Amino acid sequence: MLREPLSRRNLLSLKATIKGFSAESITLRKKAYKQPKKSAKKTMYYIDKVNVGLTSRLHCLVYAFVRGLSYKEVERATNCKLTDMDFTRMYAILKAFSPWTAYYLKEEDLKLWVNEGKQYYLTKAEMTAKIEARRTKEKEMKAAREARQC
Repeated sequence: MLREPLSRRNLLSLKATIKGFSAESITLRKKAYKQPKKSAKKTMYYIDKVNVGLTSRLHCLVYAFVRGLSYKEVERATNCKLTDMDFTRMYAILKAFSPWTAYYLKEEDLKLWVNEGKQYYLTKAEMTAKIEARRTKEKEMKAAREARQC
């Protein structure tokens, strides 16, 4: 059975972390730009920037996973395949930011999501359809109650 995706409110800390990585990447790029060409410091800043980018990518993938997006929507075309170590890190991120989700999901579930497109959460369209059906049912029940009272 597919679950409802986690609300954005429950994932604010994960989203803030992703935005923090973005700001850190910009800062590192600016610092590297100020350094002279072919200096050790410039190379160090670029290496740090790449590491921040890779970590940010894993955080974004975890965010997309718990929001119910498919992997193909997030990364349409990529040359960089995920390794077993990346899946381990993604599961650690999932456990850190959403321990209640990590309770019933395993690292293999992340691999199935990436490799086979297996879905664990309802998509946005399915969620809106479910909400509309719930609203329609509530309106019908309210009309039936009003008809009984008259």
